[in-house]
Amino acid sequence: MTQENEKNIAVLTHASGILFGFVVPLVVYFVKTDGSEGFKASVKEALNFQLTILIASIALSAITFGLGGLLVWVVNIIFCIMAAMAISNGQDYKYPFSIKLIN
Repeated sequence: MTQENEKNIAVLTHASGILFGFVVPLVVYFVKTDGSEGFKASVKEALNFQLTILIASIALSAITFGLGGLLVWVVNIIFCIMAAMAISNGQDYKYPFSIKLIN
């Protein structure tokens, strides 16, 4: 896999969190095992963030009757766009908060 392909897949992996949550990062994590260390780190970062968003959405929705889930969804959109743009520009991106479930 070329470096350009890795970058494109990483951008799509981060951006897909807006619509598909953790599903696309999970699939890429298991399917694209032949990538560089930077690519693998980027996919793990996206997967960890989406799993954190899932946990936060469930917890806050239960506590606030759905309103907290809406706030988490907006935060997810913002950070997914920021991550996709950074990766697209060739920069590494670390989400400001994320539970490291996948090492």
